[in-house]
Amino acid sequence: AHQHRTLLLLTQYTQDMDPYRSQSGGSRGYASSTSPSASASSPNSTSSSSSSSACTYCHERKRRCVYEGPNSPCRRCRRAKRQCIPRQRAPRARPQDEGLSEDAIKADLQEMNEEIDRVLERYTRLTVSRRPYWEVQEVLDQLANLPPTHFDTDNARAVFVQRADQYWQEGV
Repeated sequence: AHQHRTLLLLTQYTQDMDPYRSQSGGSRGYASSTSPSASASSPNSTSSSSSSSACTYCHERKRRCVYEGPNSPCRRCRRAKRQCIPRQRAPRARPQDEGLSEDAIKADLQEMNEEIDRVLERYTRLTVSRRPYWEVQEVLDQLANLPPTHFDTDNARAVFVQRADQYWQEGV
């Protein structure tokens, strides 16, 4: 019986402390809308805050502000007879532009072109020397598994085809 009473009191306390619960005294279920702004518009409800953060007094104590109206002090400041000063949050930092500079893209493209040249040169040597298929296939696999880059893959394919054609014409 004692455990049941403790659980009932704990449940009652958490429901009373939940700013999204209806305060109109009717059913103990959630209010018709769980949005703080919607519950703030009804006359008998309280919202968790009039802004997105606690006032300076509540923030120092790591407590949630509960405002009773848009221009009224929070409950804790009113009870302590303190001036309720809304805390201004610094704007969140925007993520840095993840785009790479033109120089970085050119360097990556140059590196990829050099890798293509090395693989094609090896492929040409292997095919001209009539190496076994699996050795040639190994080079082709290396070529197919070149690391992806941030530039347009269609352009990379076009460069590859152009380079391959050039090697085949020179090798023949």
